[in-house]
Amino acid sequence: MHQGDLTPAIEILTESIKATANMLREKPADKAALSRKRGLDRAVRILEWARTLGLSGGEDYVVLPMTKTQTPSSEFRIIEDHETDERTFWTEVEVNGERLRLLPGDIVISAPSGKG
Repeated sequence: MHQGDLTPAIEILTESIKATANMLREKPADKAALSRKRGLDRAVRILEWARTLGLSGGEDYVVLPMTKTQTPSSEFRIIEDHETDERTFWTEVEVNGERLRLLPGDIVISAPSGKG
């Protein structure tokens, strides 16, 4: 297993999900087991998402703060500066043909070294 490989953790959680599902078959009304299974299902989805993105848990991230302007339409814009401080040359970053806009509470994750 190389550093950051989430597969073993996903496999362990999946086995725990199976065991919890078996408990639920025997006791369908077991609220604690149902809650545990739901939590395990969420954990597996999160780890699979992280694995898909190549995340290992060591990345830097920031949760965006509230905007200084408190209006419903105020947002953060991501720009490319084209190596100049002259704002007239800056352009907004587009993803899939749409400008990338962020809101307070959005999370920005730094790509692992060598990616991005």
